[in-house]
Amino acid sequence: MKGLKYNFAVKVCTWAGSLMAAILFAVSVIAAYVMFEADVYRSSERELLAKARREICSSIHYDIICELDYNDDPALTSLVKQNVDEMSEGTNWRYTIEDRDGNLIIGNYEGQTAFEDKNVYHYYTDGQTSEQDYYTVTLYVLSDLKEKDAFYDASRACALAYNMRYAVYIIAFISAALFALLIVFLFCSAGYKKAGAGVSGGITEKIPPDVFSLLVLFAVYMNYVALVFANDLGDYGVLFATPVLAVIDYLIASLYLKSIAVHLKLRSLARSTLVYRALSFVFGPIVNGFKNGRGIGLTAVKCSAVCGVALGLLVCCDAYEERYITLVLALLAVYFVVSLLHAAKLKQLGAATDKIAKGDFSHSVDTSRLYGDLRVLGNDINRINEGLSEAVKDRMKSERLKTELITNVSHDLKTPLTSIISYVDLLEKEEIESENAKKYIDVLSRQSARLKKLTDDLFEAAMASSGNVKMEFSRCDVGVLLNQTAGEFEDRLESARLSLVINLPSEPVFITADPKRLWRVFENLMGNICKYSQEQTRVYLDLEKKARIAVIRFKNISRDMLNISGDELTARFVRGDSSRNTEGSGLGLSIAKSLAELQGGSLDVKIDGDLFAVELIFPLA
Repeated sequence: MKGLKYNFAVKVCTWAGSLMAAILFAVSVIAAYVMFEADVYRSSERELLAKARREICSSIHYDIICELDYNDDPALTSLVKQNVDEMSEGTNWRYTIEDRDGNLIIGNYEGQTAFEDKNVYHYYTDGQTSEQDYYTVTLYVLSDLKEKDAFYDASRACALAYNMRYAVYIIAFISAALFALLIVFLFCSAGYKKAGAGVSGGITEKIPPDVFSLLVLFAVYMNYVALVFANDLGDYGVLFATPVLAVIDYLIASLYLKSIAVHLKLRSLARSTLVYRALSFVFGPIVNGFKNGRGIGLTAVKCSAVCGVALGLLVCCDAYEERYITLVLALLAVYFVVSLLHAAKLKQLGAATDKIAKGDFSHSVDTSRLYGDLRVLGNDINRINEGLSEAVKDRMKSERLKTELITNVSHDLKTPLTSIISYVDLLEKEEIESENAKKYIDVLSRQSARLKKLTDDLFEAAMASSGNVKMEFSRCDVGVLLNQTAGEFEDRLESARLSLVINLPSEPVFITADPKRLWRVFENLMGNICKYSQEQTRVYLDLEKKARIAVIRFKNISRDMLNISGDELTARFVRGDSSRNTEGSGLGLSIAKSLAELQGGSLDVKIDGDLFAVELIFPLA
């Protein structure tokens, strides 16, 4: 599930799903509001249908009365009948028009089962405004709705509304919950593009948030203009423009909120605004000068003095006189410029000291444009920089000479040592009768092998500390290497009477390293465990996968008391047993630490009483 937040296709599908959920929620809410206004929840289906029929009949009555008024024919000639018959053709309603005495004049109703609605039409006779007569216009809505007209549509709409009157609330709730779930996923996955890479901004994050907000407001205004223009085109224009604009608005809102979410994760929302950048450009040097902590007292004294003088001039003098106001403003302007220049110089000195503190001894302070105490301070910083640079050069030279000496000595020892080992091997193959001679040869063989191991360790330590080791990096499964290490040292652990407990995660843990050099690190650590652990104790080998790193831990109980720090143990020629009774060169941890660092990792030794723990940390691949 965690990998879904890196999948672009999943994000697009989630956005489309959230859009559909939002549309469904909006439609459900609108439908519920319309049904509430139409008294759907307080009426039966028959009452709803009767109300809808009356409203449609009222509209038809109006059309018929307009026809009567237009023809102005109290006798209702065949022309009127023809026009009204054409209005009812292909519909589900019929009509009759009767005089005030109830006599049928015209109509097409033939006695079918129907819903009946009457309306009285008044008209003037003989041009006398005081004397009125009237017709009774009766509409009959047939019970069997065969034609697809307004009554047919109203019948289906009333049935649908009545059946869905409570379902719309369930749909609204489900769509709202689904929308919230999908939006939460989109916000949580915003900014994640590649596994292990963390949060990173995209194209939308390059737009300052305040500028983006103005663009969103402008888009809302343009949508309003577009709707007004679509409304001028008629109902079809609005019908087409509304969903299109809704989708565009939702896309803009999604990008805007996604940008805000990424800025919040990166904690760069305020710093990314155009206003903040402008203010930082203008007032940044002053603020940085105060943050550096240098010259604050002097700046505070100057600020107090200038403000005091300005207030005194305004209080004691006539503030309405132009010359005093000009004097105060000029004084404040001069103070502002001087403070700005002073803060800028302080920032220059602060930047120089920061670079020197980070090891950039090639950087020096340009004192040509400094003045007073600031120039003295700049010269002092340059002298300190020169002294540190010389000290570092001497230290590096000493380390280089030490490394060259160790490398040369170990290399020069290899040739005679190889000869000694070869002749000892030949002596072991000879048939020597003297038992003492055999013992002497055995001691020579054992000690020459130990000396060869020491020279090899010396050479490897020198190469590792100088960084002159050729690395062949690849994607390694740490769990597999640890299992191989446990298998290789199974016999040695058993002979040392140690129990190995290995804890590995269920899923593979990959790092980028040199498998051969990484195995060398594990071999040195397990070798120390076999040599220095208390018998009949447990040895723990753990692998843990965290956010972006793999953590490997080796833990054991030391046989001897450890009155030494972890940093001292990782130094060269330092051993855990001060008596130096065990075999070893004191280079194992030093080599392991150097090799781990050359592979982009770190090695840290922790000691708690008799508990000895080594923690290796590598970035995940």
